[in-house]
Amino acid sequence: MNATNQSLIDERREKKRAYNKAYMIEYRKRNPEHNKTYKEANKEKIKATDKAYKAAHKEETQTYNKANRKIFRIAKWLNRGVKLRPNETWDDVYKLFIDTMNCQSCEVDFNESVHNTKKCLDHDHDEPNYTRGIICQRCNTRDKWRGYMSPNSIYQKYL
Repeated sequence: MNATNQSLIDERREKKRAYNKAYMIEYRKRNPEHNKTYKEANKEKIKATDKAYKAAHKEETQTYNKANRKIFRIAKWLNRGVKLRPNETWDDVYKLFIDTMNCQSCEVDFNESVHNTKKCLDHDHDEPNYTRGIICQRCNTRDKWRGYMSPNSIYQKYL
């Protein structure tokens, strides 16, 4: 089979996939009740299919997530309304986030496996939502950094 025939086959395949995808989207819009009853009747089958898919694509998913970790993190911050000061860039903020090993308020070592010592990007909740620093989960929840501040905390200026 030559390259021209293969490209025609690939083109037809793509058209068929696009058609099928468009059809299923339209079908789901027209038949939401059918989808609901199908899901309820086939919960175990759907779970098994999802589990098998995740197992088959585990390495691929992990590679993708590692490669795009920075993009996902920055998108999360943007979604929460965090804004940059005029002299900051997202690359700088992300680098600071990755390089910071201790809470900038209470100086506890970060540990991602312990809930209270996970890293958080702290930011103002009043407009314009600028970043303040990298703090632990305990200091971040309900602005508890006010009570846990060390003498050389970055938050001394906010009192």
